[in-house]
Amino acid sequence: MIEPLDRSRRDSNLFQFTTKQLRDFIDPNHLLIRIDEQLDFAKLVEPLEDCYCPDFGRPAIHPEVMVRALLICSLYNIASFRRLCSAISENIAYRWFCFLTEEVRYFQSPEGRMPLNPVDTDARWKTTRAGKASGLQYQEDVIVDLGGFILSRGVTHASERESKAVAGLLEGLPLPPVSLAGDTGYSDGRQRHLLEEPDSTAYIPIHPRQETSMVANGDFTHHGDHLICPQGKTLRRGAYQKRQRSYHYVARQKDCQACPIKDTCLPPGQKRRFFGVTICHPEYSRARERNRTAAYRRESVRRKTVVEGTFASLDR
Repeated sequence: MIEPLDRSRRDSNLFQFTTKQLRDFIDPNHLLIRIDEQLDFAKLVEPLEDCYCPDFGRPAIHPEVMVRALLICSLYNIASFRRLCSAISENIAYRWFCFLTEEVRYFQSPEGRMPLNPVDTDARWKTTRAGKASGLQYQEDVIVDLGGFILSRGVTHASERESKAVAGLLEGLPLPPVSLAGDTGYSDGRQRHLLEEPDSTAYIPIHPRQETSMVANGDFTHHGDHLICPQGKTLRRGAYQKRQRSYHYVARQKDCQACPIKDTCLPPGQKRRFFGVTICHPEYSRARERNRTAAYRRESVRRKTVVEGTFASLDR
């Protein structure tokens, strides 16, 4: 849905610390002011809305602004779009009539340190690699077949995670995939679960931060509602942490205090061991087993050659 023009911005103060508005500099009997008072241009937005694509390309000129500009062309015999743009930039009445009275700046960060392009406000700042300057970009995600043919494609803000586009990409596929390979940007447990439904196999590497805990490397074995430590003691499952999407597992204090390896196992200041284990732990365990197979190595090579080649072509 195309949002209506903001009438309050046109009649705001022209300069800071003054009460003068742009209309105060225009003759009250000006033809454009009389037309603006008599005609409701906002009613033209809905009939033209089907001509505007909400998903692709850069933001278009608002239909009401376009109609107002074309009316100026007819009234003042302006023969070309280039001359129209020049006339609007020089004439205060034209600018007021077309709602081009002040520059609105948008920022990506709440602190206002990352201004966005005033024309393309959907672009976001992003650094593609270390040592390279940030730029205003988009995030592009694709699913390709073994021949590099793009089967599904999506474009999102560059500041969003790659995994956010997964659901839309899968919906755009003509047939359910037998297998899917991706990089660590899709290694989140929820995305793994989504990629493997209904009958697909996902070949995705484990992110390094998912391999650092003692539960991940096998020192503590996971049994659903409890953990078993290297000394055979039980850590019971506690409360669910909704924000971290994990369960807390806690050992008994007397077990930890009597443990022969407590000096190496217990963090400083703790009297008993506890862990936060993600609810996606079963997904990661299956992925670790799968990533040791020849099939994973084969799919990884295909991804690096076919998919990365496709992205290289799109970049160029």
